[in-house]
Amino acid sequence: DIPPIVISKEFLAKIKLPESMESRLDKLKKVLPTELAEQILRSEHYGMYEKFSKSVEPVVVANIFASVLKDLRRRGVAVENLTDAHFEEIFKLLAEKKISKEAVPGILEKLSGAPQKNISEISESFGAAITEEDLRKIVRMAFQAFPQLVREKKFSALMGEVMKQVRGRIDGAVVKRVVEEEMGK
Repeated sequence: DIPPIVISKEFLAKIKLPESMESRLDKLKKVLPTELAEQILRSEHYGMYEKFSKSVEPVVVANIFASVLKDLRRRGVAVENLTDAHFEEIFKLLAEKKISKEAVPGILEKLSGAPQKNISEISESFGAAITEEDLRKIVRMAFQAFPQLVREKKFSALMGEVMKQVRGRIDGAVVKRVVEEEMGK
């Protein structure tokens, strides 16, 4: 016979119950669109999302795990070659603004084919990230090269011309804002 074990209220108070799926989903919906929140919660990458969404915008992290990896897998890219260490380095570079979110799919694709390669080397092949000041110079040069588009206020066409030069090196939302600001001058 085993003697009874006395459990104190203090001991019970220290026990932390696991968070329910509904509670997690409610928390995710506060920072993500509903569909993306549901996808990331069902994803095998939920734990990594939790870890990296503290230093990188949660929508960007969720999109990489829920959409980018899925798209790469559909195209036959060996995403199973990617390790937690690869993601850790990529999110570190994103947080430090050394790469843009637009460069991530290309970096992941190249890394999947050569998992032993240095992520910094791969990211350099997409070009170094550029500053907003450099972007403004590129936008002004595009405006000079395409004065007709500027006169006609063809925002989409101008945006396309600028993106051809900066894609993967700066966030598209920043490009949009700068083009709009420069057009307003």
